[in-house]
Amino acid sequence: MAALLLLSSEIKYMIVSYLSVKDLSSLIKSHKSFHEYQSYLFYRDALNGHAALLWAASNGYFTIAQAAVRASLEASAPISGVIDACGRTPLMLAAGGGHLTIIQLLLQSGLDANELCDYYGQSALHCAVQRGGIRTCIVLLEANANPNKTDHRGTSPLHIAARMDRPTIIDALLKHGANPDQSDEFGISPLHEAAINNKIRAVAALLPHTADINSPSLLGFTPLTSAAMAGHPDVVVQLLAGGGNANALDTAGSSPLHLASCHSRNAVITALSCWNAETDLLDCYGETALHRAAQYGSLETIRQLLDLGASVKSASYSGITPLMYAAQRRCPSFVQTLLERGADADQISAEGFVAYTYASERSNIQVANLLFNCTSPFDSGTAARRHHRTMDFLYMLLACQPHLDEAGKSILGLNAAKSNLTDIVESVLSAVNIQAVDSFNMLAAAADNCNMELLLLLLRNGSQVNIRPGARGIAAIHHAASKANTDILNVLLRHGSDPNARDPHGGTPLHWAASGLFSKAPRILVEHGAVINTKDDSGAVPLFYAVRRGQLHIAEQLINLGCDVCAINTMGFSVLHTAVECGNIDVVNLLLGRGASVHSRCANGITPLHMAAKFGHPTVAATLISLGASAADKCKLGNTPLHIAADHAHACMVPVLCQGDAANVNAICELGFMPLHRAAARGHRLFVQALLEHGADVNIPTREGKTALFYALKNEHVTTYDLLMANGAECGILALG
Repeated sequence: MAALLLLSSEIKYMIVSYLSVKDLSSLIKSHKSFHEYQSYLFYRDALNGHAALLWAASNGYFTIAQAAVRASLEASAPISGVIDACGRTPLMLAAGGGHLTIIQLLLQSGLDANELCDYYGQSALHCAVQRGGIRTCIVLLEANANPNKTDHRGTSPLHIAARMDRPTIIDALLKHGANPDQSDEFGISPLHEAAINNKIRAVAALLPHTADINSPSLLGFTPLTSAAMAGHPDVVVQLLAGGGNANALDTAGSSPLHLASCHSRNAVITALSCWNAETDLLDCYGETALHRAAQYGSLETIRQLLDLGASVKSASYSGITPLMYAAQRRCPSFVQTLLERGADADQISAEGFVAYTYASERSNIQVANLLFNCTSPFDSGTAARRHHRTMDFLYMLLACQPHLDEAGKSILGLNAAKSNLTDIVESVLSAVNIQAVDSFNMLAAAADNCNMELLLLLLRNGSQVNIRPGARGIAAIHHAASKANTDILNVLLRHGSDPNARDPHGGTPLHWAASGLFSKAPRILVEHGAVINTKDDSGAVPLFYAVRRGQLHIAEQLINLGCDVCAINTMGFSVLHTAVECGNIDVVNLLLGRGASVHSRCANGITPLHMAAKFGHPTVAATLISLGASAADKCKLGNTPLHIAADHAHACMVPVLCQGDAANVNAICELGFMPLHRAAARGHRLFVQALLEHGADVNIPTREGKTALFYALKNEHVTTYDLLMANGAECGILALG
């Protein structure tokens, strides 16, 4: 800097002319001798694309924007038509950033609120609504911004406001002439947007102004249909109360009940039934809501529809019944429920098939056996069963293209094992040697399906139990370790399965057992030589897996077997960090009672208490503090747990972390921010209120001289701003930049 000051004016002009707008601004502010260049440089910038104005509008620097506008007038270089590389005007950039004073400056300078659009066809009003600042939107609307201007996809500002649940902006747009029934290129109205996205306040704001609540999209979806399909019962009730048609059909003839049943939206089904939705309404295929539930839904949905009076024997135009759809799924309970409620297993489809046929085609052995006992001998005799087994075999052959994998192994055997077709595997092994099939993965499939018959068949024929030395892969013992059937695990261990085999991520059978729901496997594995503290590729011992799944009994068993309660992974996180993140207080108490340290830190200095603050677990945090954890501990960035809680809006953490300690409430991080600054900047009003109740100083500034009030105002968090003002915030301390 000193050398630069000694140069002649001509050379100074030459040097600074190559600086960016940001560097130029810093230089002018750094030394008074450069102030004389400010007007000249902005004058030069106005003649060369208005980069300074674009930068200032985007970043909210009012003084630079003001100087740039003044320079454009002196240079007779109008700012209308100025765009950045993405086609955005200064007004759009300011609106997108919520910079109200700059917007007012640009409008006063003669910019048209409707001038140009970016490459997506969006206007400044689109950008302002997206940002969410009500005062910004009102300023643009009062400057005659067109509220019905659409982008290239037909989206209006009202669509955006509805999608983002901004009722005050919706009211302002409607007051200034926005069309509540305007549709985008897919026929979606603002009410559709609000309904799809479960925006209850937006729906309430739009309903009184919508001309046709049952207006369909191009696919025939009404707002009610959209809400039902998405599973938003509160919005569904709102729309029904406002006149929504519970039996409206889309272009495929589906009603809201069809779509809710398809996606197992049980609360929506309840709401629709209270408003006289027809349970047996037919779509364009002649199918009812029960057909959809049987094909795609859950058991609870099937039972709910049956309780509402749905016809269990209803057949579609092609003769398909709900039972036939259920037979194609691997869910015997679905079929059992339908049979108990009167489904006819002997009903025949247009193809001449019964439900048993469809189960056999899909190799659903359990379902087929269930239906076999309910179907008349004429339909399910020996010839029919032999026919369908043959069809199964042919289907498997067609799926095996090519018939050999890259290692030259028969794919047919592996596919049959994965599909639980023990008899087909037996046929394959009778025709070829065990070396000609992928016996390692076939054995893994048998263990995964808990098929002891297939497992023993493969072992009798000399199946490969372990992967080659040094290699990794999911072996049968991995699957067996995670299952309830320990008989398969014991059989595999007796046949030489490696208890320390590694899967592709370095996990051992003990890791898989720790992730399961059954507590017998870990002890069996350790008794057969499994290393209790072995780590996977992320550095996690099996105890991490049990803790992450909240498996208290398995975690306790692993600790009793010698698993290190203080183990850390490659990121430096301890088992206690993981337990605190999951919020399971019983697991946390177990670890603490077995020696886990509340003071453990990961690589960036995060303690378990920081994790409790991040994920909002006050009970866990109180336990940690009672055992010596300090709420004043800072990570490497200087953040206390209270800073972390402020970032994530967990107001419930404030009483636990503060406990009347004013020094902790006003703690400063390495960047100079208090928790109050961070909460105010993000608009976390409840968190701000909790901090104030526990003694936070509302007027302490950051290193840049800005208070919490400044950040609330800058980001247009009006309710937070009002709260700070009501608690003694001083406007004179605001550094407006």
